[in-house]
Amino acid sequence: PTFVSGSGNVSVAKNGSSTLAVGNYRNLSVGSNATLTLTAGTYNFADISLGSGVRVTADTSGGNVVINSAEDFNIGRNCIVKRLGGGEIIISSADDLNVGRSAAITAQLYAFDDLSVGNSATVVGILYAHERLWLGGGVRVHASSLTPTPEAGTLVMLSLGGVMIARRRRKVRQKA
Repeated sequence: PTFVSGSGNVSVAKNGSSTLAVGNYRNLSVGSNATLTLTAGTYNFADISLGSGVRVTADTSGGNVVINSAEDFNIGRNCIVKRLGGGEIIISSADDLNVGRSAAITAQLYAFDDLSVGNSATVVGILYAHERLWLGGGVRVHASSLTPTPEAGTLVMLSLGGVMIARRRRKVRQKA
């Protein structure tokens, strides 16, 4: 996939806090033990690096939070990525996606190269790696409560099938 990134870098200092607006950015760098808050929408970056102990809170009450990285996406050790609300957090990297040891992530993780999850990390969601999936010792993965949505073609076929059944019943009733 191709993710469009912007030109401005975003940096959150060590132990700092920031709320980021939806949009396209160049690089995202979050220092150790910092807090980043996101709201519903799509965030595009060239490269993402979250230091150790970072807390990312995504307010999904207004919809999904989608975070795309055109290059690597690195989540440091002991990081927490959690959602508040009924939507999902969807994290995609066009390159490698690395989750540090002892991290706790509630999200769908998609790596179009390698996806690695460090020792003792917990992921609640989906893991997808186009190339290689690496899981460290003691990693816990739990399926999230995703609601499957049929593709548009499937819905069209189901609708046509319903129409055909209704027409057939009508013909049978007219003959009787």
